[in-house]
Amino acid sequence: MFPSFWRRTLSAFTLAAATLFVQSANASPPQCTLTAIPAMISAGASSTLTANCSPAATSFEWSGGTCAGTTSSNCTVTPSVTTPYSVFGINADGASTVASAAVFTAGPYDGVYQWDPGYYLSVHRIGGDTLVGTIYWVYTANTVQVGTRVISEADTFDLLHGQMVGSSATLSGSRFYRACTLSYDLTFNADSSLTVQQKSVSNSPGVSTADVDCAAKYNSVPVRTITKIF
Repeated sequence: MFPSFWRRTLSAFTLAAATLFVQSANASPPQCTLTAIPAMISAGASSTLTANCSPAATSFEWSGGTCAGTTSSNCTVTPSVTTPYSVFGINADGASTVASAAVFTAGPYDGVYQWDPGYYLSVHRIGGDTLVGTIYWVYTANTVQVGTRVISEADTFDLLHGQMVGSSATLSGSRFYRACTLSYDLTFNADSSLTVQQKSVSNSPGVSTADVDCAAKYNSVPVRTITKIF
């Protein structure tokens, strides 16, 4: 039989060892998420990125834009173009896997313009000075069958892209179900309107004029100024 003193000492040692074992078994590096609020901003506006980790992180390693070198859980940014960011959370048990988020930056001319009655042009700047444009409308001339379903109205669109130079851009792409290749000069005006001038038109490769005469279809389009509606 152990004296009572030794029994108490042995019991305390056993409890401490069990506690350390449980703590060691439960120890793990943090798992982190990264959020940006707001996630979409105008060029030059601010967004705050926040890393949330469980278990808690004691330090952070950031990359991307002006967040590189930040050691806290928050980073406020004012990007002029869409920028990705990432962060690691670190505690005594190691580093988290990378958590990532992006702040999307809208250009000053991004929006939806009234291209023609029933037609709309949506433009958005991406990757610095690249401008992408989508001309879209609802096709109702005749029904479209998708499997066993008959669709009386189908969303239809043309895709164009080009480079911004100041407040102007030349967008090129295909129209009329990719049968015609066109380009347009766009000038964004101070009153939020957009001046459009057709620059070129031709049949797409492999499309004969017997199928569609693109020049006849589009060459009568005049220079016009269209309004921004959104």
